[in-house]
Amino acid sequence: MFKNLFEVARAGWTEFKLYLTRANSYIIIANTGMLLFLMTDRLKEYGLDFSKQGMLGIFIIGMAGIVLFGWLDSKLGFFREECQRTANRNPYWKITIDGIKDIQERLDRLENGNKK
Repeated sequence: MFKNLFEVARAGWTEFKLYLTRANSYIIIANTGMLLFLMTDRLKEYGLDFSKQGMLGIFIIGMAGIVLFGWLDSKLGFFREECQRTANRNPYWKITIDGIKDIQERLDRLENGNKK
């Protein structure tokens, strides 16, 4: 019973962490907007005054810059490399790859046996 309860709790916690990870990107966007607001408010002390439209423009340009960096990250292969390295550390992925290699070896042996 304890083992089953632990597995249910672990599965629930894992789902929760997955949702938090997905929500993190949206939190970052909101945080960027708040930091921009605080920064422009602070710049008023130095005589630089931004209107709300100016802040919105800066926010949109900043988000476009972030999207551009994300696009470059993907196009230059950094995202693919990061995913590959992360997947290589995954124990389930290793089990799957080992199983595929075993199947491939068996197929090769059968194929070589039929050619003789």
